[in-house]
Amino acid sequence: MTQSEPGTQSLPRIMMVDDELSNLQIVKIILTRENYECELLLYDNGREALDYLRGHPVDLILLDLAMPGMDGFELMTRLKENPATAEVPVIFLSAYQETDYILRAFELGARDFIGKPIFSPILTARIRQTIEAQRLQTELQRSNDELLNTNRLKDELLSICSHDLRAPLNSIELICQFLSDGASGPAEQSPGELINRIVSQTRLARRLVENLLDLNRIEEGRLVPSPSFFSVEELVRSCLDDELPTFQARKLEHALDLPAQELLCFADREMISQVVHNILNNAAKYAQSRVKLECALEDFSDGQGGRLALAIADDGRGIPPAQQQSVFDKYAKLELHGSGSGLGLYISRQMMELHEGSITVESKAGQGTRFVVRLPNVFVAEQLPDLAPCQQQRVAVVSASKPTAQLLEGVLVEAGMIEVASATTPSQLERLLDDHPPALVVVDVASELLAGLLVERLGAANPGCAWILYGEAGDAARLAARLRTATGTVPPPLNPLMYLREVNRLLQPEGNAGAAATV
Repeated sequence: MTQSEPGTQSLPRIMMVDDELSNLQIVKIILTRENYECELLLYDNGREALDYLRGHPVDLILLDLAMPGMDGFELMTRLKENPATAEVPVIFLSAYQETDYILRAFELGARDFIGKPIFSPILTARIRQTIEAQRLQTELQRSNDELLNTNRLKDELLSICSHDLRAPLNSIELICQFLSDGASGPAEQSPGELINRIVSQTRLARRLVENLLDLNRIEEGRLVPSPSFFSVEELVRSCLDDELPTFQARKLEHALDLPAQELLCFADREMISQVVHNILNNAAKYAQSRVKLECALEDFSDGQGGRLALAIADDGRGIPPAQQQSVFDKYAKLELHGSGSGLGLYISRQMMELHEGSITVESKAGQGTRFVVRLPNVFVAEQLPDLAPCQQQRVAVVSASKPTAQLLEGVLVEAGMIEVASATTPSQLERLLDDHPPALVVVDVASELLAGLLVERLGAANPGCAWILYGEAGDAARLAARLRTATGTVPPPLNPLMYLREVNRLLQPEGNAGAAATV
């Protein structure tokens, strides 16, 4: 006979095995009366219970000792023989309370022993205690497994890094010995070529150390972009120049295809540089004869900018399809790639995600590999407004979110504005407004308290002050309705080009900012 009380998946699943129907019903009544929520599975023989357990996990088994056919001792032995059920806690229920019975039950692995007749509070308390202990033990085991796996990976990483660092250091030592002895090396290379090799090996070792430091910052959540405007062409050429010694050492050709326009990107230059370096170094390591860099504009609008797709391709053996999905995993090492920490591509992907960009891979066996880095916030340089005529006008940036305030302020500073200050709390806002009246206020409309204080302070005291409202259209419209001055709106996520054009429109003499305060 089988009877069950279905419950949600989060409830503990308790199986009771007893040949006496009255005992099964008593336990069911006790748990109901004690308001103990669980899924209760009732079986009157061990064989049926064992069959059920082969495909269905439970959290606890209440087991009678004396049963015809398969008794509690035999069922317990069978449970321990099966790895899937060996760790399930068992509480024996029996009218037989002789010492030999109890000792044998514990020798077989029972967690507890309750004599019959069963008392409600005792049964419920023992069940709660056993299931909680099992839950804690499972969590502890999981934590131990994760810790052991982490230690294993870190030991492996240290071993790999030690090996990878040893190679460039040994090479540097050997080349320095050649130079010290006045020799030109086994391949009759010139001193200049040998020095280039030293530079290449030094950069390789430095990149490995940087990857390790960045991995630690990523895992601790401390890797935060510090965006600035930089030339895309200058960055790409600089990265390519850094890798030239490696290309020359491997006798690799390289090609570079850039757009005709001068492009600027607003991002963390050092992070993007590291991403490009990691992929270039990866391409140089596995290329047969050639590495190619191509830049193409995507989703681009003259008024808003767009994305830049930077593709780095090699003509190596390619990456097997089964490994392409895991190529960006931490510690991933491809069969074709041999040694390496497996961190460069993982860190590159994390850095691109921090920029709301992406990095993808395309590869076919025997046809090489192509990595594509997609950078947002890329603009044609000549489209950025010239803020020189208004760079000394005072701008106040207000947001309750410190990262948002830093971003809004940072774009202005990078564009040449020299009188920019931000406030993230009411007290900071009071000091900022008391210090000097601004010509322009940039306010995060999601910061309702600070926005309200701004309206109260500036609505009448400084009617000539212009406003830029950063936020969703509905929130910006509600705040704009309370203002009687020139306003502009910029929606999130922040587009630096649109933002700077609004600043320029409101602060330039032909704008509508009114009597702008200057310092």
